[in-house]
Amino acid sequence: MRTFDYVSVFLVIAGTITPLVLVLFRNVFGGAVLGAVWAISITGIVLRSVCTTLPKYVTNTLYITTGWLPVVLVAAGCVPTAGGVGAHGGGRTAVQRGFAVFVLERPNPGCSASTSCGTCWWCSRRCCTTC
Repeated sequence: MRTFDYVSVFLVIAGTITPLVLVLFRNVFGGAVLGAVWAISITGIVLRSVCTTLPKYVTNTLYITTGWLPVVLVAAGCVPTAGGVGAHGGGRTAVQRGFAVFVLERPNPGCSASTSCGTCWWCSRRCCTTC
């Protein structure tokens, strides 16, 4: 189940970038970036599916690279609409916050208030950082 979770993140990132690029950047640069986004996503899916013990930093690097790749379009001179900038910027900001929670493992969504100074029922680790 964990492998499916990691793999689905690649699909979500690539799937949210696809309409943005297809609508706002219908040119050679957009096609190249879209191809690169899906190539990185498929590579990540295959790597994670084949090697379930893949280090976290490998998948994290692929997530961040895939998510921020459309910024290359703006650097190449493609001018998006204000709505496109807002959509991509807002989406990437949310992804970065989720990424920080994922890496830092804080807050831990499996820890409930009733186990504030005990062992978490979900991850079998200490939940409370003050004890």
